[in-house]
Amino acid sequence: MKFITALLLFCVFSGFSQEKFEREFRISTEEVPQKAQNFIKQIEFDKKVKWYMEESQDGKAIEAKSYKKNYKYSVEFDLKGNVLDVEKKIKWKEIESSVRKNIENSLKKEFEKFTIRKIQVQWKSDEETLLGLIRGDKENKTDVLYEIVLKGRKEGSTSLYEVLIKADGTIIKQLKFAPSNSLNLEF
Repeated sequence: MKFITALLLFCVFSGFSQEKFEREFRISTEEVPQKAQNFIKQIEFDKKVKWYMEESQDGKAIEAKSYKKNYKYSVEFDLKGNVLDVEKKIKWKEIESSVRKNIENSLKKEFEKFTIRKIQVQWKSDEETLLGLIRGDKENKTDVLYEIVLKGRKEGSTSLYEVLIKADGTIIKQLKFAPSNSLNLEF
């Protein structure tokens, strides 16, 4: 009986951790740790950098968003200003064909049907490597992850999902978007 109770609790709590929620709001440069500001200054983005505080299922983070060479970048920092990751929005056709095939095959196993809404390449590495990647250095294929937002059908139900996946098709994380809370009363 204890085993069944423990299994049931595990399923319930692991189900909760599978939902994605995120809230972002603008913050001023003065609210950003100097270490994060210094990192961003080295990049020389093409447009003004906008700073955000992000609250999600993973906790709080600070994000800098801007553009370089017609790509949208998002640089995420912890609250002390340490770089967590860099994301670059890309198009499906920009991904190497063998990697696209790996990703497609994995997604077909997970979803009855899906439509990709947004793709970002995600890099996690040391600061110098990240700066080089933003500047256009060739990426090390083992360090590349893909964050995909898609509309997918599972078990007859359609929802939005965020999938973090490796180039070989291994799914690292899959989160279903939590329904957004509306401040308006709906009748």
